[in-house]
Amino acid sequence: MATERELSEVAETYLETVYQLRETDGSARTGAIADALGVTAGSVSPTMASLQRRGLVRRREGHRGFELTPKGERVVMQILRKRRLAERLLTDMLGMKWTEVHTTAARFAHGITAELADLLERKLKNPATCPHGNPIPNSSGSIKQSKTEFLGELGSGQEATLASVTMNKKDLLRYLERVGLVPGASVRVEEKCPFDGALIVNISGTRVPVGKYVASSIRITRNNARE
Repeated sequence: MATERELSEVAETYLETVYQLRETDGSARTGAIADALGVTAGSVSPTMASLQRRGLVRRREGHRGFELTPKGERVVMQILRKRRLAERLLTDMLGMKWTEVHTTAARFAHGITAELADLLERKLKNPATCPHGNPIPNSSGSIKQSKTEFLGELGSGQEATLASVTMNKKDLLRYLERVGLVPGASVRVEEKCPFDGALIVNISGTRVPVGKYVASSIRITRNNARE
């Protein structure tokens, strides 16, 4: 079975991107992968073809983008576990900003073995999430599912607590930090545009406009959610 140690750092990043796009958009089209990685669409094809040959991704029916195979799902859980633990190490113990940590953590995590990941987890006192609020898979590759949804699913007057930021683009993270849209923040939707889903949210008394793209990058827990 292919493991994350047998993959290049680039291949790992592509697999993680396919996973993230599936979670946010429902599919991972070539153009969306290119946009997420800041590369041209033409440069995506060779890497995706390589991942297909290794049995880690496959074309969706009707050629509407890519999806992970069961084998790819297992491998990406290993990648996410190590990267998110590395992010915790860099922020919690080395003081790196949560807005800057993702790329450095990817390089660091590429060389982490499963045994070292277990040691890191214990040293960090078993963190449940990365600094961006995303759950850290356990050693068997399972993720504890929480009752969250995207910010854009809230209606006017509804309140929630920000659970996680699913996209890791530096400029997006810096913007979210600047306006206070960070994990743990309380938000209330004051207005919702009926045409494109744009929001005006209240954060600690400040009204902040949130476009559809930003709202689709944020997961929340409704304050009246029931377990």
